[in-house]
Amino acid sequence: MTMTRPLDILLVEDEAITVMALRIELRQAGFNVLRSVATGEDAVGSLEDAVPDVILMDMRLAGRLTGMDTAVLIREKHPIPIVFMTGYPDAALLEKAKRMDSVGYVVKPVSASSIKAAVEGVLGSGPDSKSTG
Repeated sequence: MTMTRPLDILLVEDEAITVMALRIELRQAGFNVLRSVATGEDAVGSLEDAVPDVILMDMRLAGRLTGMDTAVLIREKHPIPIVFMTGYPDAALLEKAKRMDSVGYVVKPVSASSIKAAVEGVLGSGPDSKSTG
């Protein structure tokens, strides 16, 4: 019997209560949260220490960078799949996100099943798709 490791997630969200709830949802969905950060700047910097399998990122963040800005900076160095979260679906912004490779999105409030489906979608859409079993 082969064991598969849970996928490592970088959680980028600036609302503490949402981070707490998402940690529970992600654990229930079978993911491991490597770390959570509140700003795009911290998200980019955190990749120096450890590179996650997937990034779950709010589109609106504390700090100067938006989620989309952060994704562009991350993608310059790392082809990590990204799932955006938004409580404010903006058609133009979501369309821009869809044009990026290996990007998905979920609308808040999110559930374990919606996160899992979005992550599976981005992992299946990229050139380096991983199978989790």
